[in-house]
Amino acid sequence: MKKCLFLSAVLTASALANIHLEGLVLDANSHQQVDGVNVYVENSSYGAITDVSGTFRLDLPADFSGARVTFRHISYEIQSIAVDSLLTVKTPIYLVPRVIPLQGVQVLGASGRHKIDIARDIPQSIRVLEATRFDIRGYVDAGDFLKTEPSIQVQEEMSGKKTISIRGGNADDVVLLYNGVRMNSPLDNVFDFSLIDLENLQRFEIIKGSNTSLYGPEAFSGVVNVVPQVERDYTARLSYRVGTYNTEHVNAQLYKKFGRQHASYSFKDASQRRRFIDAASDAESIKNDQIHHTAILHSDIGDDNDVDLMYVHARLDYKNGRDGEDVGQTNDIGSLTYSGAVGPVRQLHFMAAFKSYCEQQDLNYAEAKMARRIDDDGLQLNLDKTFEVSLADVLFGYSYHTAHVDFLDDRAHLFSQQAEIDRSHHGLVGIAKTDINAGDSFLQNFHVDLSLRHDRVHDNVSDIESAAADGAHLQDNDWDATHFKFSTSVDGAGQNVAFKGFLNFGANTKFPTIVQQLSVPLGGDAATRLRPEGVTSTEAGLELFKESASRGAIDGWHAEGVFFRNYYTDKFRPISTPGIPVVFYDNVPTAEIFGLEASFNVYLLKKKIDLEYGLARYNISEKSAFPFKSDFKQTLDVTVNHMGFSILLHWFSESEGAGWIRTFAGGLAEVTLPPFANCDVHISRTFRLAYGKVFFSLSGRNLLDRGETALQGLAIRDKRAYLTVGAQI
Repeated sequence: MKKCLFLSAVLTASALANIHLEGLVLDANSHQQVDGVNVYVENSSYGAITDVSGTFRLDLPADFSGARVTFRHISYEIQSIAVDSLLTVKTPIYLVPRVIPLQGVQVLGASGRHKIDIARDIPQSIRVLEATRFDIRGYVDAGDFLKTEPSIQVQEEMSGKKTISIRGGNADDVVLLYNGVRMNSPLDNVFDFSLIDLENLQRFEIIKGSNTSLYGPEAFSGVVNVVPQVERDYTARLSYRVGTYNTEHVNAQLYKKFGRQHASYSFKDASQRRRFIDAASDAESIKNDQIHHTAILHSDIGDDNDVDLMYVHARLDYKNGRDGEDVGQTNDIGSLTYSGAVGPVRQLHFMAAFKSYCEQQDLNYAEAKMARRIDDDGLQLNLDKTFEVSLADVLFGYSYHTAHVDFLDDRAHLFSQQAEIDRSHHGLVGIAKTDINAGDSFLQNFHVDLSLRHDRVHDNVSDIESAAADGAHLQDNDWDATHFKFSTSVDGAGQNVAFKGFLNFGANTKFPTIVQQLSVPLGGDAATRLRPEGVTSTEAGLELFKESASRGAIDGWHAEGVFFRNYYTDKFRPISTPGIPVVFYDNVPTAEIFGLEASFNVYLLKKKIDLEYGLARYNISEKSAFPFKSDFKQTLDVTVNHMGFSILLHWFSESEGAGWIRTFAGGLAEVTLPPFANCDVHISRTFRLAYGKVFFSLSGRNLLDRGETALQGLAIRDKRAYLTVGAQI
């Protein structure tokens, strides 16, 4: 975390002449508040902790006027200030951020107060992106922000839907969790990242790689867990954004704390209109409208027992005036999560959630109308328990997902299909984690972790009608698979240097989704029944941290390198047809992706400047199975935090991407997207007032003149600008 420290203390004397200190702790570079700072008097029992707003209160006896107050935070250097000095200090007191924020080797940038939920799985390549990286920086949505990561690529459809891929995989290889609730649709195992609002989020937790066990077998390339804010530093917050494409975003948040209960509500109303290059009027344009409602109630009932209630409603409307197309999507998600104890049984984690998804499509192709309707209602239940034994921590878990899908595909005069499918998915998982302490030497800890998971999927086709000559060939399915995974890691630290190395090996099986089974080629051929897809993954990596012991210009650096290999059998290959927004699938017998990911950070001038370079280089053996994925991506970020200003310069370069499409003649043709390189700039500033804050952000995208690129008459990779202003109390 990049935070700086500002302290304002006020002393009042009570009737008993006690000392009462109240203060506000801020970050010196960004002027943001710092929570979780221990404020105490050495060799005494008097102390306090700053809350989420950075404030503290400390009562001391009158004879402590000559004592010293210590401010300690895991991510900052320790400061000790005399009580008498605090009475007269009227200017900010700065603490220098540390390069190695946690003792030993932990997740870089993670606060010691936050539990990383995905760390309950076997160790992976974990990337934690705190709110300081995206808050008020003008990113339109989660997809817009995540594309800045070198290992992530974003695909955006004309409707505004955004899906992501990790390590060259496909969109249905990524599992998205929102506060631990699985958001992927049982219909196609995909989620639209444009529906994730950044305004009320605490961080993103990203697992790279397929060696996960706790979150299901479908995570072939990674897991993204979106963690919303629980405790906030405001009662009300309002922001407004305008920009390119007639963009207008209105965000409003309300928050109230009742003892140990935290209640919050967030609202977003967003719209944009994009004209086609050759459009004669505004009527021939694409209009996107989004409405979001999010309500969260968190209750801390003591002894690490937490209850979360959440409800999310998201609505997306897409209208294409040129082609006469309309798409409407509605998502409703409700969840209950509990972590803690039930009677004498401790370390339980329970989650129950429902998800309702409805999509209506009115589309055109081949001079004919096409109407599709998808109704998807699902239920999730997860329960796991952790046991502490002499040599290891053992987790046993059970998950149950059920979905009912009503699907209608009416292609006028050519094809009609309607089906009702019920899917149930049972999963059992066991994870054992060992932690061997090697002592106080440079090599400190050695870990060996094992997992075993069994999954069973059943599809029941309860109703089907088809006007096609060959029918859809849908039928009941029973699939099951069992997988064993292995992970080992070692870490250590000494003399301002820390390291972590790891090796993972495992396998996963992904079962055909409902939409893949419903895929029917236009030519009237019988739909090929898909076989389950398998992947075997190997991953090895090394991280190095260095904190400078001197007070030079360079404060320290962090380097990371990972090599991985994914070998696929019966890989699902998506095939598109020009002008037809329907994807067909078949199986590719074998495919392989192997590659190298690396990043390097250097911190300068008391961590006011952060330079980060990242690259991802992949070898994709069967590019038709991973369409339009770049095999080489570079990013360079220069972040400057000074006097409350935050400036980010983001440069990126992506190689060409290729994919196969089915032609109207029935054959296959390769299409190539050209390479692309450009840069973005984000400038933001926060001003503190007596009762709150005001802030602004100015963002410029694709600022270098690289020429205009068009897709189906719509400009892409063009220059864009956004201005965001807001206030909170």
